[in-house]
Amino acid sequence: MASKTRIVVVGGSFAGLEVLSTFSKHKERLNLDIILVEPHNHFHYNLAFVRAVTQPDFAEKCFIPLANATVFTSGAVKHVRARVSKALDDRVVLEDGEEIAFDYLVVATGSRFGVPGRPSGDTVHEVTRQLVVAREAVERARRILVVGTGAVGIELAGELTDLPGKEVTLVGSGLLAHDAGISDRLRDKLRDKLTRDRGVRLVLGTRVQVTAEQRAAGYVDEKRMWHLANGEQIEADLMFTCTGHTGLNTELAESLGGGDGDGREQVIDPGTQAIRVRPTMQLRAHDHIFAVGDCNDYGRKLAFVARQQAAMAANNLLKLVRKRATTSAGCTTELDEFKPMDACIVTLGARDGAAQLPYIGTVGRTLAVMLKGKDFMLRRNYKQLNATAPSF
Repeated sequence: MASKTRIVVVGGSFAGLEVLSTFSKHKERLNLDIILVEPHNHFHYNLAFVRAVTQPDFAEKCFIPLANATVFTSGAVKHVRARVSKALDDRVVLEDGEEIAFDYLVVATGSRFGVPGRPSGDTVHEVTRQLVVAREAVERARRILVVGTGAVGIELAGELTDLPGKEVTLVGSGLLAHDAGISDRLRDKLRDKLTRDRGVRLVLGTRVQVTAEQRAAGYVDEKRMWHLANGEQIEADLMFTCTGHTGLNTELAESLGGGDGDGREQVIDPGTQAIRVRPTMQLRAHDHIFAVGDCNDYGRKLAFVARQQAAMAANNLLKLVRKRATTSAGCTTELDEFKPMDACIVTLGARDGAAQLPYIGTVGRTLAVMLKGKDFMLRRNYKQLNATAPSF
């Protein structure tokens, strides 16, 4: 009997779970041995954390148990609850020194954010507590400053204006300014909804002076004056910084560069710390290792993009497995290349929002709420993981 093909996936969030879903369907036919290395026993569904810091009892709903997911209960995937300290070209080394050998590796380790983006912590209790403390700060505050006009900052402003008595100011370079494929029509629609319908004070074309420590924490619960680059000052009781990730979880990949500086730079971009990949999601330096989602240097850093990359990478990896098993001389395998999709759904609280959808264009409240706003797609994800969903 042919030996099993060993696949290790590091990281069990949006991208990692998508990869596992694809692999598990081919376990028997392709004789795969699939291992997930992930310290959490819940899917930390951070897409909905902006609502967790504004709505009572919502934080607890954002953690979906993994134990009943079909990929695990069927025996298709083994879940090793641990952290990887380093990856080599044929094995990963866990923090306790244990080694797990592989034929193929998928790195889906994501990125780091402050509250509410992605608070750090290994247990549901730790992360929930951070979200609850932030929500208590929101309850006390009247004037709230949100720094950052990407999707997270806009959605947080929308959630805050669902609350009575909040004066919200949103500051940044421009609405969705770093999303090149997003239309001005969507930006205009969001601007009107924020300012005209929700009373948000929008200050664009400038930035707020925020320290690295404040960005890492995610918010400052203190009445103070904030200084803008244009010379303006804004007084607020509470400030949230939503200016993107504060770091990438790519340290484990540094050892894939062979130990020298030049080798390391082939694997990790020294400026961004992102893992360098080809459009196939393979590492530039390793054909049998893939990196998907926030941890790589390819594409926008959004949950749905991570899942798209993961699905394509999984299929590419399976093509390599099939090629490896064939006895045909000179067999070549054409791998797919990732093509970004210019799409975006931005919610403004539970009952408003706007979106840009493929083949449709810019749409308003009805589709944005139906597709995402009602529950941030939590019900769908509970169902996919075979977990009992709470009421929303």
